[in-house]
Order: sequence, then C-alpha cells, then structure tokens
Amino acid sequence: MRIAIFFPRFKTFSGAEHLLLEFTRYAADEGHDVVILTRRFHERCRSRLHSRVEIRVPRLASALTGNHLIDSFLDTALSPWLLPLLPKEIDVLCFWCPPVAPAMWLSRHILRHRLPTAYYCLQPPRFAYDLLSETIAANKPLGYLVPMVAAPYRLIDRFAARACDRLLAISQDYAEWCRQLYKGPPVELVCPGIDTDLSREARPEWVRERHNLGSNEKLVVTVNKLIVRKNLDVFLKAMRLVVDRLPETRGIIVGDGPIEPDLINLRHRLGLEDYVTFTGFVPDFHDVAHYFAAGDVYVFLEKNVPFGLTVLEAGSCYTPSVAVSGGGTRETVIDGKTGFLVGEALDVEEVADRICWFLEHDQERREMGRNAFQFAQQFSWKCSGQAFVECLERVAAFQVAGRTGSPK
Repeated sequence: MRIAIFFPRFKTFSGAEHLLLEFTRYAADEGHDVVILTRRFHERCRSRLHSRVEIRVPRLASALTGNHLIDSFLDTALSPWLLPLLPKEIDVLCFWCPPVAPAMWLSRHILRHRLPTAYYCLQPPRFAYDLLSETIAANKPLGYLVPMVAAPYRLIDRFAARACDRLLAISQDYAEWCRQLYKGPPVELVCPGIDTDLSREARPEWVRERHNLGSNEKLVVTVNKLIVRKNLDVFLKAMRLVVDRLPETRGIIVGDGPIEPDLINLRHRLGLEDYVTFTGFVPDFHDVAHYFAAGDVYVFLEKNVPFGLTVLEAGSCYTPSVAVSGGGTRETVIDGKTGFLVGEALDVEEVADRICWFLEHDQERREMGRNAFQFAQQFSWKCSGQAFVECLERVAAFQVAGRTGSPK
C-alpha cells in the first residue's frame, strides 16, 4: 500500500510527532511505502524517522517567524502548498491534525481528488471551538487575530472533515466528540502506543546523580511542552504547598517551550529555585524514560487532553500519576488504582494533597505503580501501529469498489 500523509509541521520531537513517526515506522516495517508531506521537518526528529519513510518539504513555505501564534496561522494557511508534492501513484491519503484542513478541503472540494482519504484529527481545532477565550488570553498582544480566524476555520474544518471517507480518533472521548461535531463519516478509534519496555533500560539513578538528589529526597516529575494549556503554573503552585508540607521533596519539569521564562519567573516568586528544576529539551527519548522512572509520582495537568500518553509512559516505568479528569485521561488513568484524577477546576490544594498522599504512603504508592505498569502493557506501539495501518487498508479498499486512484 502506498500512503501519503499530510502533517502541518514537525516542531520538535513531542506528542504528535512521536505518534506519527511510530505509526509510519510500523507501516514501513510491514512493507508499505510512506511519504510525509510537511511544511517543515525538525532535525530533532531525524533519529526516529524510518529509513524507508520519505519526507517532502516545499521550498517556499517552510519559513518561521518565531512567534507561536503567527507560525500556527502559517501552518494552516500554507498547508495547500503541500498538495503539489503529492506523488502520482498513491493508494490512500491521510490528513493529520487540524492545521492541514485547508489542504484537505481543497483536495476534496476544489481539486476533486477521489483518492480514498482518512482524517486523523487527534483533536478538533479547539481554539475555534471551546478554547477561544483561553487562546486569546495566551497570545497577547496578537490575540485579537484569533476570533477573525476562528469562524472561517470552523467552516473549513467541518466541510473538509465531512468529505473524508473515515475519521480516526485518538480516544473514546474524542471519538464521540468527532461524531457529534462532524456528523458524517464513520469514526474509528486508533489509540497511540508506548514503548512497553521503557523500564528495562531506564536508570533512575542517572537522574539523581545529574541533579544532585539525595537518596532520601522524594521526586515529583512532569514532562511537557512548556505552553499555557499544560497548566504548569498550577504545578509550581502545588509544589510550593508540597514543599511546605514535605521539605525533602524536589520537582523536575522536563521540556522546553515559549512560556519557559514566565515559569522560571513564577518559580522565583514562589521561592522554589532550590526545589524545582527545569531540564530544558531532552533530545534522547530514552533519557526522558529515566525521568519517568526516577519520579515517585508523575503529574499531568492539561485539561481535556486527547489521550494522555505520558501518563502511560510513566506507568510503564512503575510511576503512578496525578492527572486532570476529562478527555483521554479517563482512559489512561484508573482513578485510585493506577493514579489519581483531580477535578477540572485544578484546585491547587487538591493537586498538592494528591501528590503528598503518594509521598507519604510508600507501600500504597508502589502498589499503584505496579498497577500502572500492568495497565500500560495494553498499549504497545505494535498494536497501535497495526490498528492505524488496518484502518487505512479499509479506507483504501474503496478503490476495489471502483473509485479512481490518482490525483488530477
């Protein structure tokens, strides 16, 4: 099978990029030909790219401005530039993530490509639906541009999605959202996967040595892109309460992103310079696994997240989690068994109390860590990659029923 995937931009090696590279790795290993059409490819992702997966980048649409909001707009506006890169002989198209909706709309409604088409939206473009006010507030002084884009974007998003042959959803929660929002194509569940063997090579002692942590110090870890919706300000405020209660506790924030200076300033205002460490971007994913394994508790505070992959990755290293109830976390955390779910109001005291419970109950924490490990074993990359490829095979089967198979 010859697969073409439209992906907006490889920003760094984070959630969406990791998911796509693992799925295409599985497809290539199974003998399928895969080409990824993208506006920009970050070299941090090169080590995870399968040698048989081709990357195509347009020459005149790969520039960045350095402003997060403007570059996000450009990802969407310039997605049609990917269409001329489409190979002539393709069995199935897969549009990946909302920013490629204009390219998908042009392909289906204007160019009349009749190639079998799937849309793996990961999550609907939430800035245009339920996170409009939050997006405006997070992107000052340019936030006033967001409402001007949101209304036309909703139309394009819905028209494009309804013209596809199948929608792929990342979790049951988001599958139901897609059914209600797009009201048309069949929706299939294709969950992400994890490396279920992470714990075998994880070295928690490496983390403790690197950050000069004593053997008696407890460690609270979070791994995130440092952006507003990750609610890392709540993490820092909760850590202030945790440290007041349990002074032998330390926190580590793994990742980088545009709000890192703001978070460092907040750490200073809270007096946490000696208690919370920012690692910056960690390029080797196996090094990230060391942090998962070193933590006594993993914290994940993004609301209505599509899936909550890092919660499972922490679990695969025997680390239980504190996560926000809502969206995919209801499918990746079993409340009271593999971790704790806290309310969407993100009450700082509730978050701190749940973290402290783990740090004060060693035996129960270890038991929940074992539960988290066993639960995570259900989500291997092999199973997830197989589900993705089999779904595309079903979409491509439309050709057998008489559909034409080459773009105009």
